[in-house]
Amino acid sequence: MRAHRVGLAASGAALVYLGAQASAFGARAEGAPRAAFRSTSAIRFGVIADVQYADADDGTNFARTVKRHYRGALVQLTRAVAYWNDEPEPLAFVANLGDVIDGLCAKLGQSERALDDVLSRFRRVVTAEGGGVVHLKGNHELYNFPDVEELGKRLDGLAGSPEYCSFGLSPAGAVGAARSGSVRVIALDPYQVAMMSPSEQVRSEARRMLAQHNPHNVEGEGNWAVGLASDKRHFVPYNGALGTPQLQWLAAELRDAAALGQRVVVLAHTPLHPHACGGSTMPWDYEDALRVLRDEGGGGVVVAVFAGHDHTGGYAQDAGGFHHVTFQSPLNLGESGDCYGIVELDCERRFLAFHGPRLRDLLPARLAQGGALDNSPCRLTIDPLVSRAQPLPSVADNESQTVRV
Repeated sequence: MRAHRVGLAASGAALVYLGAQASAFGARAEGAPRAAFRSTSAIRFGVIADVQYADADDGTNFARTVKRHYRGALVQLTRAVAYWNDEPEPLAFVANLGDVIDGLCAKLGQSERALDDVLSRFRRVVTAEGGGVVHLKGNHELYNFPDVEELGKRLDGLAGSPEYCSFGLSPAGAVGAARSGSVRVIALDPYQVAMMSPSEQVRSEARRMLAQHNPHNVEGEGNWAVGLASDKRHFVPYNGALGTPQLQWLAAELRDAAALGQRVVVLAHTPLHPHACGGSTMPWDYEDALRVLRDEGGGGVVVAVFAGHDHTGGYAQDAGGFHHVTFQSPLNLGESGDCYGIVELDCERRFLAFHGPRLRDLLPARLAQGGALDNSPCRLTIDPLVSRAQPLPSVADNESQTVRV
């Protein structure tokens, strides 16, 4: 396996890539013919979120309202690799938006083996030269490997950490330094401040942030959101915070991208907009993140924010004009589902398109007219690139049901 490092962050943190391998994997995935939908000026990359594999019988979520297919999720990942590798032209990269193994693995003593099982699939992904798989960390990675440096070593075999950073994409889909392409991909880490951190200093800051809004014992088991106001339900320990240093870095990245005339795609494990999820799975400082995105990335600079974490997915168009898309989890449907696909970004023709063998499994129903999706690609229009936008107000509260992931 060859590791790639691109676009080192100003903070010194680096995103981890697993190098593309030489051979394809698996048979052709079922679905509509894809070549007919392709744009020659588009950049394409694969997406999947919240595989949460464990070698365990099916279970349920905390509320016992949703079944979780732990082994079936790995079967889906295997099919996803076949689907990505069957592209007529290799994808620029594949985005794994975090939570590849479930926290249950730690309780069963299978963290290392389960991660190896998942990564053995990802290592067979074939991408364009310089690409590979971008691994974001989620809360479930931290349940299994709270030491981020150790997690980084397990993901790419080298010292490093899968934290926040950026990289560039050329019109041909080549991956390079952040300032080199027409599109800049910014990967955020919403767990810079988190209760799962091995650092007592970081945990102390996490306790302080939670205690300001949540009176419950957040270090024990239980329903931590009981009695919380609708706009405070994200102050629970399975979320975290981006933190001031990362937000300052994000602002600088967006200003630099705007100066270069680049478009920006943001990747994160957690949604950044309460209307793109159930209203309880955002970072504790999501409002600060939205303010930065709107103030520095408005005017068509930011195209979209892609996330996971909320397993049923969600969609919102931001007050700043860009899109928030939260993908559904393979854990929901197991072997019977297809919760993976391809994002196509065409800056010239100003659209985002989503492709997949069964898009209703990947995308929230809100993205489709009439609430149903089939194999046809789903398209969203993106704003033209114009001069700097003015700061916009915060979004309204979301009254949706609490979701525990």
